[in-house]
Amino acid sequence: MPTDPEASPSDLKAQLQVCKPRAVFAEPRTLAKVHDALQGAPRQVPVIVLNQDDVPAKLVRAGDVAYEDLLRAVPTATADLFTPPVIARLDDHVPFILAGLGAAGRAHYAMMSNKRAFVLLDQFREPLPDTPGVVFMSSRPLSCLAGIFSLLRCCWAGHTVVTLNDQEPLSILAALEKNAVSHWLAQPGPVRAVADHASLPKFNLKTLTAVLLDGDAMPADTHVRTQQALAVRLQAVYCVPEAGMLLFNRDAKPGSVGKVCPGIRLKVVDSISEEDLEAGECGELRSKGSTSLKGYVGDPEATAALFDERGWFCTGDGMKYDDEGYFYLVEKLSENIQCAGKAIPAKELEDVIRTHPGVRDVAVLGRPDPDDGEVPMAFVVLEPSVTASKQEIIQLVKDKLPETKQLRGGVEFLDALPRTTSGKLSGRQLRDRMPRRSVVGSLLM
Repeated sequence: MPTDPEASPSDLKAQLQVCKPRAVFAEPRTLAKVHDALQGAPRQVPVIVLNQDDVPAKLVRAGDVAYEDLLRAVPTATADLFTPPVIARLDDHVPFILAGLGAAGRAHYAMMSNKRAFVLLDQFREPLPDTPGVVFMSSRPLSCLAGIFSLLRCCWAGHTVVTLNDQEPLSILAALEKNAVSHWLAQPGPVRAVADHASLPKFNLKTLTAVLLDGDAMPADTHVRTQQALAVRLQAVYCVPEAGMLLFNRDAKPGSVGKVCPGIRLKVVDSISEEDLEAGECGELRSKGSTSLKGYVGDPEATAALFDERGWFCTGDGMKYDDEGYFYLVEKLSENIQCAGKAIPAKELEDVIRTHPGVRDVAVLGRPDPDDGEVPMAFVVLEPSVTASKQEIIQLVKDKLPETKQLRGGVEFLDALPRTTSGKLSGRQLRDRMPRRSVVGSLLM
């Protein structure tokens, strides 16, 4: 069960209770949080420390095992004698547990069967082909589906893998050049920051041939500008922990999250009438295929709620497709803001705010309002050394969207947006930061 290095001790504790590990691997920067999460555990769980020489002695506790010592304790020859266990039913055995979408503020953990894992590895053959010379760098945590399966795909194909914890544009540029990276997996935010960085021309990125966008969609105009700046193909991958890899933008069509992946069936439906929709019509994306989860750990009711009456997985994402079969993410249906009886797509406001040159990341959520139910509120992350006022962000939205879609809930600046262990935005943590008293009058009058 891979986890995110940025996960809080409470998140780690919840995961430990779910997967009941026989051992926990920790790197230096996560060791203290791992020890905190293990406090009160019903049994002793050994912690295997990576790069223990980089860990201050005061952080190492009795029972910790250095990974290097573990390797030295096992004779090299035994690797040739190792025989993997025989798994009679590939669809029953669970090799992976991944953090899922969750619901109602509660985390869920999706079980991935052996059979589905093999199908996913084969699907990642498209973004990461078998051709020699692939040097792959990931800026995504192993806790997300694309992060872990792209890594496993590279190991299977014999590719070179580079991992990078630093998300600063200069660090990313230096790593891309130093390691002659050919394929880079990242969310749109860091990719855009690298493409817009003033130092980009100073770096030699001639080996870079493809950037795989995982997570949020990149608007078409931003896609074109970024692709031109980096002189590469931007190939979006659309993955869901519960359903696997559903779409891949192999032809780098601007604004699209791609075409359907092998072994997957997709349709767009009206979530109210349940009728199938035609090309150009927006509805909820639903899927069927051989990469769906086995179930949520210990929660069959939540597992059943993921599927409609005909057995189609409900992604909760509003999409449309064109006549060529390319899909486009229009809105997060579950993130619509219900304001005065109208549904306001949070993504529409986010796309407008992202046009501000100083904005690195943004999330818009519904803030409780006694009169209208919810009003839009923006949480904004600015680029380093950039300053902007709350009124400036509010005015930007006011200039581009109608009166019914204004930031009446206000704006708050953050150093980073909180995310779950799978890389999804943590709306629950953002809602906890919302002020209780209304600030609508002071912001817009």
